[in-house]
Amino acid sequence: MSTEATYRSHYIQHRNRQQTVAPLTNGDIMIKGILALLIVFLLATFPATWLLMLFLGNVGLAVGYWGVLPIGILVSVLLGGATSPTFVVRN
Repeated sequence: MSTEATYRSHYIQHRNRQQTVAPLTNGDIMIKGILALLIVFLLATFPATWLLMLFLGNVGLAVGYWGVLPIGILVSVLLGGATSPTFVVRN
């Protein structure tokens, strides 16, 4: 068997192996989407939560990141709402 024939047989086996990959189902896409949104959510609320954690540490309350996260979420939403542009629609 020549090297070219060996290469072709390995190429065909590799190509057949790639074609047998199962497509993503709706459940897989949903789980990946939820995980991506969770990561984006934690990154978006990180600055407010971190600053609150530093502030509460200076005040004397030893609260960790996960303890301050609910307040950080509220502060992030309030800051986002306060800084968003407003549109007045008049008839």
